[in-house]
Amino acid sequence: MGINRIVVVLAMLIVIAGCSATQRVDLTVRGVAPLNRNAKGEDNSVKVRVFPLRADARFRSATFESLWQLASAREVLGPDWVRVAANDDPPEFIVYPATADQPAVEVRLEIPKGVKHLGIVALYPRSDARDLRSLVLPIDDTGKAVLTFTGYAVSVRGGSMPEAARDPAPKPAASEPAGKPGAR
Repeated sequence: MGINRIVVVLAMLIVIAGCSATQRVDLTVRGVAPLNRNAKGEDNSVKVRVFPLRADARFRSATFESLWQLASAREVLGPDWVRVAANDDPPEFIVYPATADQPAVEVRLEIPKGVKHLGIVALYPRSDARDLRSLVLPIDDTGKAVLTFTGYAVSVRGGSMPEAARDPAPKPAASEPAGKPGAR
């Protein structure tokens, strides 16, 4: 009878492991100098925030400033932002400046299941005139696309996104948000 209980417990553990609330995605990223330059002209790393999304319309219409502060992002994105628990913050990672000929790096993230898009936000303290600090990446493109961070922008190459979606129209934004972490 003891062996039967062990078998039952092992079977339950296998079922529970298969029912995980998260999935692993790999992003290919590249930081190309000039990157996030400060007032002295020095290149700096940039923090990147990834919003797991059910749908992308609210993210696309959000301003950069509304995505910078997490409380505001929760309000703006509403039920489109997929979280394992209600108080979960989105995953973040750092991109470092490099030269264009250096290889891209892989970033592995655990995100909730049921995600259809990733809302990518590069937390640059300022923007250029076009303000391309955010974009949407379909979840099916995570293994095929390369995210490139350069200047004060993020862009994507590869994947199934149509060319027009890779270089979206600029979003309204202030040129340098006041009181933001990392502002110089």
